[in-house]
Amino acid sequence: MISRVWRYPLRVAGHARRPVRALTLTLAMLLAAPWLSACGGSATRHHYTMTYPEPTGRFERPLPFTIRVREVDMPRTYRGTELVCRPDAHEIQFRRSRRWSERPQDMMTKLVSRHLAATGLTREVIEDLRDRPPDFVLDVDVKALELVVRGEKDHRAHLALDFALVRFEDEQVVFRHRFDETEAVS
Repeated sequence: MISRVWRYPLRVAGHARRPVRALTLTLAMLLAAPWLSACGGSATRHHYTMTYPEPTGRFERPLPFTIRVREVDMPRTYRGTELVCRPDAHEIQFRRSRRWSERPQDMMTKLVSRHLAATGLTREVIEDLRDRPPDFVLDVDVKALELVVRGEKDHRAHLALDFALVRFEDEQVVFRHRFDETEAVS
C-alpha cells in the first residue's frame, strides 16, 4: 500500500498531484538555480583611469612661488565610480559595467598637480597644506566628465573645467580659465 503512494500520483479532490520524487527534483532545481546562474557568466566590468600626455615643453626658470592644487570639485553626478553617459542633453545614464578605477576627483587632482609640476611653471606644486602656506591656490571645478552618445558608433568624451587661481593671503582671484572640449573616442 505504501509503495503505491511513491509510484503513482495521489488524487486529492479530483486533482492529480505529482509524485514525491518529481516534487523533490523540482525543489532541488529551484535551490540550485542561484548557483547555476552564477556559473553562467556575469557582465564583464571594465575599469578606467585618467591619463594625460606629459607636457613637451618646460619653463627654464620657475616662477618664485608655490601653488597648492585644491581637491577638484565636481557635481555629485560625476563623483560616482560609474561612467556617466548622455544619450541627449536631458538624460543621464550610469554605466555599471564601465567604472573608474579610483574616485574621479582624486584622479583629476593628481593629473592637474602632475601637469603643473612637469611644466616647471612654479617653484613647488603641493596638494595639501604644509608647514608654510602656499602663495596661490588653484581651484578646479569640473562641469562635465561624460560620454556623449550621438549614435551607435558616434561616441564622444566631453570634459568641461573651470580654473581659478586664488592668491592665498587675501583670497583674491588673479586668473580664471574655462576649458570645454569634446573629442571622438572609440
